[in-house]
Amino acid sequence: MIDWNRAADGYARSFAVMCAGAAPALLDAVGPVPAGGRLLDVGTGTGTVAGAAAARGWAATGSDGAESMLAIARREHQGVEFELGDVLALPNADDSFDAIVGNFSVNHTADPRRAVAELVRVAKPGAPIAFTTWGRPSALVPLWQRVIDESGAARVPVDRILAELDFQRSEAGLLALLADGGAEPVEVVEIEWEFAIAPEGLWAAAPAGVAVVGPIYRAADESTRAAMRTAYDRAASELVAEDDLLHVASSAWLAFGRAPRTAS
Repeated sequence: MIDWNRAADGYARSFAVMCAGAAPALLDAVGPVPAGGRLLDVGTGTGTVAGAAAARGWAATGSDGAESMLAIARREHQGVEFELGDVLALPNADDSFDAIVGNFSVNHTADPRRAVAELVRVAKPGAPIAFTTWGRPSALVPLWQRVIDESGAARVPVDRILAELDFQRSEAGLLALLADGGAEPVEVVEIEWEFAIAPEGLWAAAPAGVAVVGPIYRAADESTRAAMRTAYDRAASELVAEDDLLHVASSAWLAFGRAPRTAS
């Protein structure tokens, strides 16, 4: 698994920009803000979704297991409450929040069903629960593949969720994940967006250990790292637009459900 404490700065410069594109759809899914509405953003990372929720009028709390992520979130989104918390064992009381969201956090846990069960536990009865996870392969995969191939970097084993705890990245798989975690499944939709990023910012993912290329870069020797950077600069220079940015089409699954309502 990624060491998010070590990855925070590089993630903030690279994939946080990509993940931010899903924030509007995620917040649209949970609907309008009720009077005094409290929202929890689990796995908040650099705080993008929690900050956007606060801008919409939510009393937002962002929770993350990495202190270095929270330091960035607190700096970037002053006035929003941020707390240290593992999505598999949230520090919050039962029935605490009017809405729960998670932007690419449930899929980064060792036990996604247990994570969903925690979201359900801290949600008020009937509260909306929405989270995103990656679906189709990223449009960045060919770029990273070219970097690996041209540099001769060796692939390394990647830590993955145990097969018996994993879930299918599909509409049916996500509906089942919601139900298995104790939520009332409502719908799963695919969302799409485009993000733009400077090549230097995207490259920050590699030394941070993030994405396909990160673990390979971290395991490589200095000469291979230099070759990877040379290959990346060459490939990125061929892809940048007139504004000197990379424009990347992205997509994800958005799963939406509700905490069980109290019996009538």
